[in-house]
Amino acid sequence: MAHRGLNNQKHVYLGWDTPPIESLTDWLTSQYTNDASLDLSGTIIVLPAATAVKSLLVRLVDHCQSSKLLFFPPTAVTLGHLPEYLYTARPTASSSLQSLLWTDVARKAAINQTLDRVFPAPPHLENFAPWHAIGETLATLHTELAGDLQDFQSVVEYCQRSGHSAEVKRWQQLADLQRAYHDEVDRLGFWDIQTARMIAVKQSECSTDKEVIVAGCVDINQTIQGMLNAVSDNLTVLTFAPESELNRFHGNGALNTNAWHEQPVEISAQQLTMVESPNAQALACANVVAEYSAMGNSQHDFVIACPDTNDEPYILRLFDRQSTPVSSLRGRPLHDNIVVSTLRLLGNFVQTNSYQSFSSLIRLPDIQQYLSDSGIVGDLISMSDDFHEKHLPSQTGRLRGLEGKFAKLAVALQTLDELVMPLSSGPSRLSHWCTAILEMLNVVYGQQLVEKHNPQYTAVLCGTRAISQSLSQLADADHSFQTDCDVNEFINLTLELASNQFETIQPTTGVVITGWLDVVWGEQSNVLVTGFNEGTIPSSITSDLFLPNSLRTSLGLVDNARRFARDAYTTALLVNSRKTVAFFCKRTDAAGMPLWPSRIALTGDAQQIAERLSDFSDINSEETSLSPIYTVAPDPATVLDIEFTKVDKTEFTVTEFRDYLSCPTRYYLKHILELGAVTDDSRELSALAFGNLLHDSLHDFGQSDLSRSTDCDAIYGYLESRLQTRADRIYGEYSYGVIQIQISQLNNRLRAFSRWQAAWIADGWEMIETEFNCSPGVPISVEHPNLIVRGRIDRIDYHAETSCWSIFDYKSSETCHRPEKIHNCKDVPYWKDLQLPLYRHLARSVTESANVRLGYINICNDLNAIGEYFAEWDLDQLETADLVALDVMQAINGNQFELRNDMKPTFFSDFSYLLGDTALDKPSAIIEGEPIE
Repeated sequence: MAHRGLNNQKHVYLGWDTPPIESLTDWLTSQYTNDASLDLSGTIIVLPAATAVKSLLVRLVDHCQSSKLLFFPPTAVTLGHLPEYLYTARPTASSSLQSLLWTDVARKAAINQTLDRVFPAPPHLENFAPWHAIGETLATLHTELAGDLQDFQSVVEYCQRSGHSAEVKRWQQLADLQRAYHDEVDRLGFWDIQTARMIAVKQSECSTDKEVIVAGCVDINQTIQGMLNAVSDNLTVLTFAPESELNRFHGNGALNTNAWHEQPVEISAQQLTMVESPNAQALACANVVAEYSAMGNSQHDFVIACPDTNDEPYILRLFDRQSTPVSSLRGRPLHDNIVVSTLRLLGNFVQTNSYQSFSSLIRLPDIQQYLSDSGIVGDLISMSDDFHEKHLPSQTGRLRGLEGKFAKLAVALQTLDELVMPLSSGPSRLSHWCTAILEMLNVVYGQQLVEKHNPQYTAVLCGTRAISQSLSQLADADHSFQTDCDVNEFINLTLELASNQFETIQPTTGVVITGWLDVVWGEQSNVLVTGFNEGTIPSSITSDLFLPNSLRTSLGLVDNARRFARDAYTTALLVNSRKTVAFFCKRTDAAGMPLWPSRIALTGDAQQIAERLSDFSDINSEETSLSPIYTVAPDPATVLDIEFTKVDKTEFTVTEFRDYLSCPTRYYLKHILELGAVTDDSRELSALAFGNLLHDSLHDFGQSDLSRSTDCDAIYGYLESRLQTRADRIYGEYSYGVIQIQISQLNNRLRAFSRWQAAWIADGWEMIETEFNCSPGVPISVEHPNLIVRGRIDRIDYHAETSCWSIFDYKSSETCHRPEKIHNCKDVPYWKDLQLPLYRHLARSVTESANVRLGYINICNDLNAIGEYFAEWDLDQLETADLVALDVMQAINGNQFELRNDMKPTFFSDFSYLLGDTALDKPSAIIEGEPIE
C-alpha cells in the first residue's frame, strides 16, 4: 500500500520477506511494463550503493531478455550522485583541486599567524606532505558539514548559543579559512560542489521532469533531503519493510532512530556464533558453507559480508587452500597493485638512493622485463643477494661502475638511474611531475602486449588506468592552481588518489565476499556476516578532532545513534529476507586485542543477553578445528612431498655431520640439493660474517712473524690493523654505521685474545699450522677406504717440552662453550657434532700418531672467558664418534632422510617455511620419499 508523505511524495512499503533487489525488480516491472516494453526512461532510480545500481540493471536486462521486452533503461544513480541531476551546476572544482586550495589557505593562515587555535604546532611551511594532509582534513570537514546544510560559521553560532566559549575562537578561525577557500574557488571561476548544492536547496533551484524513485535509502543527509522535498510531486520512496514497521521510518523513508534503539532485532541463538579469532572465524565460515553445500546448496548461493576488511584475507586464504572458489565483489585494493608498487618503489629509489630500494625494484616482474628488454639478462636477484651479503651496502654508491663478478648488476643500476633521471630534479610544479611520471611509465609499460582477460594483465591495466586518472586530476588542478612539491611528495599524492580505487577481479561461480552495506543487495539466499563486533557493527566515533559525537548530534549530523539504527535495520533486513543468516562475533582481533560482541547481538531480554555473554566468554580453541564434513582438502597444511634422488657420496666435510644428526631431511635439502636461505634485509654483520672477519684476521696473524711473539700490545696492534683493513675493503663508507660498532666489539675481543696469545706462547707453545687445509681428505675406517672426510683446521699448536699437540677450532659466538656441550647429547648416538673428533684424522699428516688434545679457543663476548677449552674425551669415546660418522655416511648413501624435529627448535631454521615449521596447522606426519633410481 502507498502512503502520501508530508511533502506529497508517495511512500511504498515493499516488505522484507524477499531480498530487496528482487522486490525492487518485481515492483518496477509491474509498474512500468506495457505490452511490448519495459519503459523506465522517464525515471531516476536512486539507490544507496553502486553495487545495488549494477545489480538492478543486470536483473532488469535479464528480465527483458527472458520476457522478450524492449528495454528503455532508467537513469540509475547512487544517492550521493543524485544532486547534479536535480539542478544546473557550473563547472565545479575537482576533489584534487579542493584539497590543494584548502592546503594553500591553511598555509597562508599559518604565515599570518591565524591558525594557532586550529593547529597550534603547524608543520614547516616547505613541507608539502603534512600540509596537504591538513588540507584534506579541512576538505573532509567542509564536505560533511555542507552535506547537512551547515558551514563552519554555523558551528561558531551554535557554540555561541550553547555556551561553548572555548570552541568559538577555534571555529572562528576555521570559518575565516572557509571564506578564504571560497574566495579562491571563485577567483578560479569554479563552484565548490558542496556549497553549490546548499545554494540550490536554499534558493529552490531543484527540479526535474522525471519520476524520482528512491529505494532503500534510509540515511539521507539534509542537503539531499531538501532537494527531494523540492521534487516531491514526482517522488516515490520505496522502503524494504512491512507496513507493520511504519513507526520505525519517517515519511521520507529515513530511519526513526529512537524506534530502532527501543525495539530489539530478533537474532536467534542458532544465527549467532562466537569465535576466538579471525582464523577461527574463517574456519567457522568454511564449516557453514560445507554443511549447507552437503545439503544441496550451490556455493554461488553464499555471500560473506566483511564489515571489517581485515577479516577478508583470512577467508580468501583459507578458501583458496581448500580449493573453494571465492571472489571479492569489491575487487582488490590498488595499494598493492603491481603498477602502484612499481611507482612507489621508483619514488623511494629516487629519494633514498638506498641499496634496499634498488634491490626491491629488481624483484618486480615489470622492472625485470624492462631490464631484460634493455639487454640485461641473468639472475639479478641472486647476484644482488650475494652482493648484499658480502658488502652489506646501505647505499648504491659501492655498486656504481663496478666491474667483475657484479658488473651486470652495476649495469642494471645504471639503467634504472637513467630511467628515473627525469624525476631527479628539485621541487617542481604538479604538471611537470605528471609529464615526467607518464613518460617513465610509458617506457616501462608502453611496449607490453596485454591479454584482456588474463588476471596478470588485468592488474597492469587497472593500475596504469588508476594512475593515469590520478595524474589527469592533478594536471587539471595544476592548470588552475600552481604549487610546487618534490617528486616523492607528488608520487605519494598520486598513489593516495589511485589507492582509493579497486582492481577488478573476474567473478567466479563460487562464494562471494562483499561489504556490510552491499550485502543486502545481493541475490544469495545464504548470508554469513563476519566481524559482528562493537565498533564495526555498529561503527562509532569515540573521538574526533573537530566533530565529537555530542556535537554531531546537536548539529544533526551522522552520529553514533544514526549509525546504530542503520546497522540494526540492515541486520533486520538480512534476518527477514534470507533463508540462512549467520553472524560471527570474534573475541580477539588479529593482534590478540580483545573485542566485544555487537550491541545489536545483545538485544532482547536479560536472560538471552546473559546467555550470549556467557557463550562469548567460554570460547575455547576447539572451535578452530575444521569440520570433518569439509572434504575438499581435509588437512589445511600440505605435507611436503620430497622425492629423494639416489645418493652416492664419497667425500664428506667434517662440519656436515652435525646437520644430518640434527635432521636428515634438512641435511638433504642443504647438502644434496644445495638449497640455502638468503636474505637481503641484513643491517648488521651476521654471525657468519662476524666469524669470517675474525678467522681471516687470525689467519693473517698465524702466518706472520708475530705468531711467535709474547708482546701482547704488538699482537693486538697487528690484529687491529688487519681487521680494520679487511673491514674497510669489504664494507667501506657505503655500508651501515652499526658495522663499525661491531668492529669495535670485535677489537675488544682481539685485545683480550692478544693477552691470552702472548701468555700461551710464553708457556712454550708454538703455532705450527693455521687454516690447515686437508682438501684431499682421509678415510676414517680401513674397512671403508672410499669414504673420506675433509676439512680445514683453524689452528694446530705444538709444545716441544711435553711433545704435546693441540688442535683448535676458533669460536666467536656470544657465549663461551665447552666442546662437550657442542658435540655431545644425552640421547643415542650421544653425539650431535663430530667436528673436533674428526680433526684428529685430518691432522695426522702433521701430528703423525702422537696423541692430540682437541679443543676450542673461545673468543666470546665475555672477555674474561677468552682462552683455550679442551675436551675431556677418552679414546673409547673418540672411537665411538668415528663409528657414528661411518654410520652417517652409510645412511646418507642409503637414502635415509627422515624428518626429525626433536633435536632442536625448528621455527627459525633455514627451511622452516619450506617444511611448514612456522604454520600453526603444520602437519605432524613424517615426510617420506622413495629414492629415484
